[in-house]
Amino acid sequence: MKKNKNQDGQILIFAMIILGIMVLTAISLQAILIPKLRLSAEVKNSVGAAFAAESGLEWCLYNNQVSPSPTPWPPPVMANGATFQVTPADCSGTNLKSTGTYRGVVRSFEVNF
Repeated sequence: MKKNKNQDGQILIFAMIILGIMVLTAISLQAILIPKLRLSAEVKNSVGAAFAAESGLEWCLYNNQVSPSPTPWPPPVMANGATFQVTPADCSGTNLKSTGTYRGVVRSFEVNF
């Protein structure tokens, strides 16, 4: 078979076009998927923060219910590392606000009774 000199490098150009399309597709998928993965991680952390805030309110409500002998301060420590802060700190009054924090996400609940 005779080789036509006009067709030299044709496969190389075709391969570069296909490779460029594949790279653009990968970059587009990455731009879509990475924010979705971050969002799902933040939702998981948000649930932990909400549970911590709810635990703070429950702890205060329990202390108010057993009023003559309240649970000693400081409040209990969460096993997952979440924290809560209750306002007012001594759980007195009829307006309680609890703020839970878990891995940088903060959620709050407020109760009036």
